[in-house]
Amino acid sequence: MRRILQRRPSGSTVLALLALFVAVGGTATAATVITGKQIRNNSVTGADIRNSSLGNADVRNGSLLARDFRRGQLPRGARGFTGATGAAGARGAAGVNGFGRLEYPISAPVTVTPGQSEEIVVGCAPGTFPTGGDGFAIDANENLVEGAVVEEGLRLDQDGAPAGWGATVHNSGAVGDIEGFAEVVCANANQVVAAKSGGRSRVK
Repeated sequence: MRRILQRRPSGSTVLALLALFVAVGGTATAATVITGKQIRNNSVTGADIRNSSLGNADVRNGSLLARDFRRGQLPRGARGFTGATGAAGARGAAGVNGFGRLEYPISAPVTVTPGQSEEIVVGCAPGTFPTGGDGFAIDANENLVEGAVVEEGLRLDQDGAPAGWGATVHNSGAVGDIEGFAEVVCANANQVVAAKSGGRSRVK
């Protein structure tokens, strides 16, 4: 018995044992599962994955974006509801006067002696047209003389277009010499038409 235990194994026995250990170790290594922790990031490419080998179970829900699909693969969703009306914007700056230009020329004083009448006319500047006017007279104390204006209205140019305002002032002689005036309202209106109303000319 002691002689058998003290006997050294032969070379063929050692080689057989070594082959057994390698076979067992190789099988164990092949059975090991490789996890994501053992794969370096960005090391696996599309060429490393067999076509049609990945399924729904292999893709995490919510991990794909619309840009991961080709055009037309994703169905168009239903149109959404109209949004609420936005808040009102800030108030804009005040606009310019609708006429753009408004002037009030007045004539120089015209002396009217007792028993005489004078026509006084004041015109509008080029590019403007009369839209109304008035005539009046004052005495030496600058008091308004009632009834001195006997006629007034638009005055037309040679082409028949409104050009100014005129007033005929008559001095009855009750207060001595008087001074007559005519004034006109001028604007750069696009269209001015003279019309008669109650015996006086007006613009509409």
